Formats: sequence, C-alpha cells, structure tokens
Amino acid sequence: MQRALLCLISGIPLSGKSTFIGQLMKRIVDYVFISTDEIRFNIQQHYRVLPENEPRIWKEAYAQIDRAIAQRKVIFFDDTLLKIESRGVILTRYRHLPVILFAFHKLPWDILTQRNERRRWKRVDHDTLIDLYATYQFPTENEKKYYYRVFEVQDGQDSDIMTAVSELLNELHG
Repeated sequence: MQRALLCLISGIPLSGKSTFIGQLMKRIVDYVFISTDEIRFNIQQHYRVLPENEPRIWKEAYAQIDRAIAQRKVIFFDDTLLKIESRGVILTRYRHLPVILFAFHKLPWDILTQRNERRRWKRVDHDTLIDLYATYQFPTENEKKYYYRVFEVQDGQDSDIMTAVSELLNELHG
C-alpha cells in the first residue's frame, strides 16, 4: 500500500531548487508541489515576507500538506529558506511520515548574481539576496539524524542524486 511521503526543499533562491525538483517530478507519478512563495503570492499578491501574514500562510501550507497526506501523495514542500526552527516544527508535526530533506548548498555569489540577472520572472532584489545568502541555515549534523534521508544537493542538475532520489521515492511510495 502506498503511503504519503514528505520531501522538504531548502536552499537560497537561485540555488537550483526549482530545476532539480522539476526534473524529479517528471519521474514521480503521484505528487503534490506546495510552495510558501506561491501561497504568499496568492494571499498578498507579492512574494515579500510580511510577518503579520506568516501565520496565515503557514496555516494554508499545513492544510495543503494535510490534504496531500490524506491522498497518500509524495509531497514536495518548498519554503525557500526553511530555517532550522521551521524544519523542527515540520519534523514534529509530521513525525508519522518519512521526511526527506533536500538541502541545497550555497553557490558562489557570482553565480547567484548571474542567475538572478538572467531570470525573466521572480528576480530577487539585490539587498534581499544578500540577506538571504547571509542567513541561510544549512542543516547541522545533529539535525540530519531526524530525517529519513538527507540529500545534499550541490547543483540542480546533479544526475547521480536524481537517480538515487528517484529510486528511493519509488521504493518508499510505490
């Protein structure tokens, strides 16, 4: 019997998250993609974080995750920065599920700024990018032991990781 599976996606903007997950979703049949950026845009009509709206955004994110769990989907949850505290809340709330973390490494600054300049949509403001780059929290060794599996992704086009992840997802969900 297939069961739900929660995949957290964590990394700074422009690190290859969307590219990687887009390629991975082509290999998975029964999935849902949930993004706090998209929820934020639907509620606020822009992507900026406004502290007064965050409880509403997270409430909607949890509601979407809960619906996908009920449908036994593979859930890709993208909250760009997913700080350690937020990841801990998610691990606690969904401790009955296997939770996989895709942790994207920081790319060199010059690569991020080049990618940002080439972006046609959702370009990140320079000051915001500096702040996000400075505050991203890569998972600690202690944190990693609470996940079913952690994939450290160097680049969104990593085919070896893509193959390993596809096999694992099919094994756990299929």
